Amino acid sequence: HLRASSEAVHRLAGELSDHFSTTGRLTHWQRCGPIYGVGLFCGFSWAVVALRDPPSRRAFVEYISEVFSRFCREWIYDPVQEIAGQLFRRLTSEDTLNVQLQELRMEQEAL
Repeated sequence: HLRASSEAVHRLAGELSDHFSTTGRLTHWQRCGPIYGVGLFCGFSWAVVALRDPPSRRAFVEYISEVFSRFCREWIYDPVQEIAGQLFRRLTSEDTLNVQLQELRMEQEAL
């Protein structure tokens, strides 16, 4: 009974200290919300001015698709292909024989 009471007091003290340490702090959105709002406003304002005619919109979409495809190639496709190549790499029969001969020579030298 004494141990349970002691654990309850420690748990209560921990929760109180956590509560007091976070009291009065602003949340992430309260702190950074105005910055995000200004950034979105500037981005939309730029898009309205710079992309008002179809050729500039088409060029922008092509640029974004090129950046996205390059990102996918460099950060997703190539690394996965390299990992798969390393995992499923197969030795040719000649390489297997060379490895077996090297192991045989090492065993002969050990004897």
